[in-house]
Amino acid sequence: MENHEVERLKSKNYQEAIIQNICRDFNMSPIIAKAYYQQMEKYFEEHLQKKLKPGEIVYEATSKEEPSGKMIKLCLKKAVILTLNDGDDLEALEKDGLSACRRERIMRLSEEAMSQGAYLTCEDLAVILTSSVSTIKRDIQFLAKAGTLVPLRGRMKDIGRATTHKAKIVELFLENYQFTEIEQISRHSEKSIERYLKDFTQVSILIHKGLSVQEIRQVMGISKKLAQEYSLLYQQALKDPFKSRKLKELLGPAEQNIKKN
Repeated sequence: MENHEVERLKSKNYQEAIIQNICRDFNMSPIIAKAYYQQMEKYFEEHLQKKLKPGEIVYEATSKEEPSGKMIKLCLKKAVILTLNDGDDLEALEKDGLSACRRERIMRLSEEAMSQGAYLTCEDLAVILTSSVSTIKRDIQFLAKAGTLVPLRGRMKDIGRATTHKAKIVELFLENYQFTEIEQISRHSEKSIERYLKDFTQVSILIHKGLSVQEIRQVMGISKKLAQEYSLLYQQALKDPFKSRKLKELLGPAEQNIKKN
């Protein structure tokens, strides 16, 4: 068979057919149309062509990179694989009932999404678990009281009325939790925990110097909510003999400068 005949046969496939349609429908050159096709092919691979195991689903969650305050419908989405049914669920169901089973799923689903670069919301969990948003929120509050922080978008991005995850991590340190325990509870790295403690230390120094919450917010470049929570933690630590020792440990050399001033 001649080369030109082979080339003609190569053009008779679904990729070339789609590229030809793009050229015709959008008035594009073959080169641009091919680039568009290749990019769309990547999108389909990322969002639709996921290999699932029994019990798994694909869900479009909000990317971790999206900031707070941005409308969800405008946020970048990531297709994540979530384990809807797992052996641990049945053990929790048998041992402690339906609520415990649901909480087990809430933690697993949230952590799976986070590990794949996305955050779920209470609304997401309500849909996935065919429950109400209020029930999901009650479960999250239950887990928080038990010392387990659920890594949802609202908490991780400090959205809403709940205590910020940064303030909660500082509080755990003041309550004498070890770094490994704080990592396990908060799902944050040691580096992140150290950064939050450093910020809290700086806020404590500024409070001692008489700066207001608003001034601290401007100096530190943090939210007013976080500045208020750090201020409250500092005041509480001063009144608690045990927490005050942890506060001194945290301040270290900076405490000497505070006393001098």
